[in-house]
Amino acid sequence: PTSQQQQTHQIQVELFHLKKSIIENCLFGVDINPNSCEITKLRLWIELLKYSYYLFDDQGENTNALETLPNIDINIKCGNSLISYFDLKQSLTHYPNIKSRIQNYKQMVSDYKKGLFDDKTKLSTQIQELFSAFKSFCFKDKFAKEIKAFQNKCDTYRKLYGNYLAKDDKELSLFITQNPFPKYDLTFEGDEKILQEANQSFLEIRKTYDSLYNLSSNNPFEWRFAFPEVLDSEGNFLGFDCVIGNPPYIRIQGLDRATSKQYQKTFSTASQNYDIYVLFVEQCVKLLAPKAKIAFIMPHKWLNSLFGVGLRELAKDKISKIISFGHYQIFDASTYTALQWFEKESREVKFIQAPQEIESSQEMSEFLTQLTPSDFFIFPTNSLSSSPWYFGGDLSQNLFSKVTSHTPLKEIFSKMFQGIATSKDSVYFLYDCQEGETTTKGYSQELECNVEIENDLLKPLLMGDSFHRYDTPSTELRVLFPYYQGEDSKGNAKMYLYDESTLKERFPKGYTYLKKCEKVLRARENGRLQDDDMWWRYIYPKNQLLFDKEKLLIPYACRKSQFILDTQGRFYINTKIHGLIRNESFENLDYRFLLAVLNSELNWWYMTQVASVMRGGYYTYTPAYMQDFSIPNLSPKEQKPFIKLVDQILKAKEQNPKANTQDLEKEIDSLVYTLYNLTEDEIKIIENRGWL
Repeated sequence: PTSQQQQTHQIQVELFHLKKSIIENCLFGVDINPNSCEITKLRLWIELLKYSYYLFDDQGENTNALETLPNIDINIKCGNSLISYFDLKQSLTHYPNIKSRIQNYKQMVSDYKKGLFDDKTKLSTQIQELFSAFKSFCFKDKFAKEIKAFQNKCDTYRKLYGNYLAKDDKELSLFITQNPFPKYDLTFEGDEKILQEANQSFLEIRKTYDSLYNLSSNNPFEWRFAFPEVLDSEGNFLGFDCVIGNPPYIRIQGLDRATSKQYQKTFSTASQNYDIYVLFVEQCVKLLAPKAKIAFIMPHKWLNSLFGVGLRELAKDKISKIISFGHYQIFDASTYTALQWFEKESREVKFIQAPQEIESSQEMSEFLTQLTPSDFFIFPTNSLSSSPWYFGGDLSQNLFSKVTSHTPLKEIFSKMFQGIATSKDSVYFLYDCQEGETTTKGYSQELECNVEIENDLLKPLLMGDSFHRYDTPSTELRVLFPYYQGEDSKGNAKMYLYDESTLKERFPKGYTYLKKCEKVLRARENGRLQDDDMWWRYIYPKNQLLFDKEKLLIPYACRKSQFILDTQGRFYINTKIHGLIRNESFENLDYRFLLAVLNSELNWWYMTQVASVMRGGYYTYTPAYMQDFSIPNLSPKEQKPFIKLVDQILKAKEQNPKANTQDLEKEIDSLVYTLYNLTEDEIKIIENRGWL
């Protein structure tokens, strides 16, 4: 620009100072990944650079120099935002000169941002020293008892052994000083027993020190005094006005044991097999100012899953709005998310779900921008509890009540179990098998060739993609099963592993095959069986007595209910299938009647509401999601109409696996609707796959 009066220049100046003020005073960020922190700093710096403007001298001439950018890096910090050792409510008022210290802290941070310093490194060091002083004050308060107990341990050790071992420890030498007259002088050589006791005692002291003083090993983030902008003049934490985030989605299985235990101690939401995004909600609720909000994009599975019970209990009076994306995947991952808002106190929750027809980001953007308040369902939060939440109006609530008010599956079925876990399917599973009179030939993926094994060492195997609803099960797969059924000392059935001599004698072909695979079998799970005499065993031999029983089978992931009936208990299954065995108390319920209800549209609709959804619209049929669906306990006579239709379907499928049985299945659906007393409007929800 040639003049300060040019409108474009004035707009540029105004935008720069507005963005600068927002970035300096309103935006604060924390991430455990240092690279993410650096990228964020760079992104904010570039945003300001875009609006930086040229400076003019006193004569109104353009100097061709740009306005200096502030030091905004101090607002973006690295640390584990879930781990903090100091309570946000911990008072600092009893610390010496607290008001002047807080004022000094605020001023130094402000000077750093504005560049008001001669030596940036020196100012940064001073800020860090003051921050460390606050931590030291809080540390002595919070861990006063632990510090005293630790010092007592050190004093006891010093009286007994002097500074033996401690003199060479840089940290513990400060706590265990020299004692000229210890009870046991171990300077040179001592009694072996006393030496062992001294070593053990020192190790315990070292462990106590590490747990107490090495808090930084967990990379904690101390919200209590990390940002002076949210502290008042006495150092009290005021909180943030808004917390925005996309928390990580990591199941508990993805955490190391120590971190998981730390979270379970700290967070009430760390329940069941939780995902850590629920912990971020709990943490951020603590960080809010009285009338502030949280706005997260994260999975909505917690609304009705088992692991969500802790967050539902916490958020039942804090959740304020949910915009679910339904089937649409915002991120390129098998994760289904929603925009979710939380407040300190909320009297109602607004809910809406995106239409199933949305298939592109542009369509989703249009849906979001066109939303109006009248589009949302509104529910009072006092109707919520820690039980699963289903949002869809009174009609849907009534529907859920109907499908869960009878006898739940967890009572009807005594066992809902997963299939065989071999830890090396490429060895134990054989494909394209041809069964002879005494032996079977099949393809081994491990050896990449056909092998021949005795029939009595093999079992028919079904995998997750082996069947569809109402199929008569059949398979060309076999699983090598090196176990036999016997009895324990009390006469109860028990599975035993064949010993090596028996394998050699009774199953020479099978044993020869296993020997060829011995190296890989021993190497399973990082060499767990390297020195094991029973190297051919399954590492996790579970549910082995259940496969030979009559049972229903269902694949782990389905796009529609795919239950089948294994009448003779002939088939073994892999881990991608669950088996359901009826409780003896419910022998009056025919398996075919249960098959009819579980393959109905009603059950499929229920599963789409409660189960985890995967890429491609598949839902996970696990006991945790199936168990609360309920079935009326009918008499044998009342079950006959269902059984008659199922028999017709099974007969048609047996004659032709591709037979079209949709009309018969619709008749079953009609019977099921009547059985559950569904209204026409409720049936419309079922058949239109209404989403809650």
